[in-house]
Amino acid sequence: MTIRTSAYKFYKKIWASPNREEIKRVVTNLKSSARGYGNKVYPAPMLGLPLYDQQKLKRFAGRSALEELATWAEQDLKVLFGVHTQIRRFNEQCLSPLIAELPQTVNAVNPYRDYPFAVSTDGFEASLFTQEDAEDVIKAFHTHPAFDVSLSTMQSIKEHPLDYTQTIWQLNHEIVEAGPGGEPSWLVNYEEAKRSEHPNTDIFKHVGALICLHNSLANLDQFIYHGLFQDELIEINRSHVIDYMWTQRGPGPSMWLMHIPYGHMFIFEVSDLIMVNIDRPGIKGGLGDTLCSIHTQTLPLSTMTPGILKLRMIDDNLNAYRYLLR
Repeated sequence: MTIRTSAYKFYKKIWASPNREEIKRVVTNLKSSARGYGNKVYPAPMLGLPLYDQQKLKRFAGRSALEELATWAEQDLKVLFGVHTQIRRFNEQCLSPLIAELPQTVNAVNPYRDYPFAVSTDGFEASLFTQEDAEDVIKAFHTHPAFDVSLSTMQSIKEHPLDYTQTIWQLNHEIVEAGPGGEPSWLVNYEEAKRSEHPNTDIFKHVGALICLHNSLANLDQFIYHGLFQDELIEINRSHVIDYMWTQRGPGPSMWLMHIPYGHMFIFEVSDLIMVNIDRPGIKGGLGDTLCSIHTQTLPLSTMTPGILKLRMIDDNLNAYRYLLR
């Protein structure tokens, strides 16, 4: 069973969680949407907005996320931080193949952070899903090919010690800023090192594999987040598509897509997962059902003009950066 298949089954369990409505209410109160705040370097965790520039949020919304949380009742804070803690620990279980040999990488690869906050979450740390619910997807995640690459190349960094947290954040940030089809300078250097069989190639491979794990885990977390709000992923098919093109440039394949206006386009968010199928019977060039992550969205000025999405295409390992493992 692929990671993607297991993640989808887990997503359905989140939707069926008896505590979903309460958690959804609390998460919604934080206004977890990041619309208008620019590209997301982070996924959309329950506590995503405190990771953003608080002054920028305040200018945009009138009050920062931290100021918003300061007004909350203790019970709601326990629910919010409790479910965040549960997902952070779930992520650590997904990353357990790294613990024996590369324990210093686990926090850096984990998209969720441990917030220093003076709220006890005792009794609220296993409220969204059970350990039994999560077992299959955790086991599936352990089959991610990036584990083998990162562990087999770890000797390469002994002479070049890394600040993993800063390195993974910075290089992932550069990928995000370059956009779908974009090639940040470090990726160009990586490709050149592979072609020339440079001694530092293993360092690139090592870091690239960890970035892949970070990206796959962020997309798995996104499945959890979606499970609070919808029982199926939004789909775009040939009845919606006006034009498209896709490219293999960058760290993984991506797609530019123009589509007709319809209801769901107004609730899309950056980093949302959607299903895209651009097949047309009898015509070559279709891609079948393709899981994608939204990088940017251009909303139409009216219901008579199209919307535009820039998408990263995600593989069966939930990895949008698959070329880093080639």
